[in-house]
Amino acid sequence: MLKLLVVSECDVMISLTPRLQAVADMVKTDSITDVGTDHGKLPVYLALSGKIVKAIASDLNDGPLKGCMLNVDKFGLSDIIDVRLSNGLNNFRLSETKTLCIAGMGGELMSNILLKDIDIARGFDEIILQPMTQIEHLKAFLYDSGFSLLDEVLVAEGDKLYDIFKVKYTGEQKSYTQIELLVSDVLIDKKDFLLYKYTEKIIKRYKNILNGLKNSDIVDEKQYELYNDLLCEVKKINEIAKTY
Repeated sequence: MLKLLVVSECDVMISLTPRLQAVADMVKTDSITDVGTDHGKLPVYLALSGKIVKAIASDLNDGPLKGCMLNVDKFGLSDIIDVRLSNGLNNFRLSETKTLCIAGMGGELMSNILLKDIDIARGFDEIILQPMTQIEHLKAFLYDSGFSLLDEVLVAEGDKLYDIFKVKYTGEQKSYTQIELLVSDVLIDKKDFLLYKYTEKIIKRYKNILNGLKNSDIVDEKQYELYNDLLCEVKKINEIAKTY
C-alpha cells in the first residue's frame, strides 16, 4: 500500500531565518541545488513544504554535511535530498536541478564558484543569490557574463539588511552604471519598502569614504568626484524611497 505523507505548513519543523525564508520564497521550480548548504535547512524546509521534489544539498566540508544528513534522515527525506560533498559546482553535472541557491557567502566567492563551472551555472533555470558582502562585484560579474536580473528583494534581519536576487543566463551582456550596481531598477520599480533604509546605509558608507579621501595626505580628485556623484545619485533614490 502506498503511504502518503501530508505535511501542512504547521507541521514543518524547520524554521528559517528571514533571509533564508526570502530565498525559499523566491524558488519557482520543483528542484534545487543548495551550495554551501551547511545543515541543509533550506532544502529540508522546501521538501517538507511540498514545494520541491528533488534537491542536492552540497558543502565543501564534511562537518556541516553530517549535520545536514541528520536533518535529512530525521524527516525521512533521503529519497528527495541528495547530500553531496563538493567544492562549489565541481561535483555536478549539467541540469541536475532547475534552481541554484547560494546564500551566506561573500560576493567575490560566489563569482568564483560560478565562473569556475560556468557551463553548469548557465544550465539552471534560475539562480538565487544572497551575498553577505561585495554585492556590486557580484552583480558586475553576472552582467558581464550574460546573466539577467529576474527579481530582487531586501530583507531585514535584526539590524542588518540583506539583498537577495535572482538571475538567469540569457547571453545578454547588460550595460550598467555604478549606481545600478548599488540600487537596481527592480527594487525601485517594486517600491521595496526597505529601500529607504537600504539607501540610508549606502549614504552613510559613501560619506565615510569621502571623509577618508578628504582627510588623506594626497587627495585623488577624480576618485573623490566619482564617489561624490554616486552619493548624490543615491540621495535622489533615497528621497523617492521615502514615499514607499
